[in-house]
Amino acid sequence: LPPKVLAVLDALHLRVPLRTIVFGTIDFYRRMKIPFVRRAIHRLEAEKQKSFKSNPRPIRVCFLCLDVSQWGMQSIFDAMLSSPNFEPYVYSAPNWIRENDSRQHDATTEFFEKKCMPCTNQFDQNNPPDVLLVPMSDSDRFGRAIQFDKLYKKVLIGCVLYGWIVLSTEKHYIGRDCLAYLWRYFTFNNREQK
Repeated sequence: LPPKVLAVLDALHLRVPLRTIVFGTIDFYRRMKIPFVRRAIHRLEAEKQKSFKSNPRPIRVCFLCLDVSQWGMQSIFDAMLSSPNFEPYVYSAPNWIRENDSRQHDATTEFFEKKCMPCTNQFDQNNPPDVLLVPMSDSDRFGRAIQFDKLYKKVLIGCVLYGWIVLSTEKHYIGRDCLAYLWRYFTFNNREQK
């Protein structure tokens, strides 16, 4: 809001109550939406299982990676690559923190190319994967191509932690909105599961 409007709201002692009402309404809307999102994810999972049974084909799995330092899914990738049931590949997404710094993005892409791993710099919205595995993140933003609020209707989204949670602020290790759209959330231990 403009500074003059904020000054008036402060003078009338309405700024904090108004902010509470606005953010409370937004939070309420998000909470009300979650059961509908969960049902849509369960329907998509059932549809995909039915599709794979009627038309056997490899399951396309996209591993999202923002930065080499967050790559903790090598063993999962290798296991899927050695299986005829999966078709894994890595999507080297531009790091939203360093949107203008392409050097880090180039280094991430180069890392996977040196390992001879299937890697792409583009996320194909028209032909999305069956499963998308994302690293743990404190944000819901993984570039413009990955928007959870739209993808969950087409893609099963899983979150794989790339490190141990050592602080007591567990709820901030993954974006709030992201949790609602996850099909699976893979954790290391019971503490993280809770």
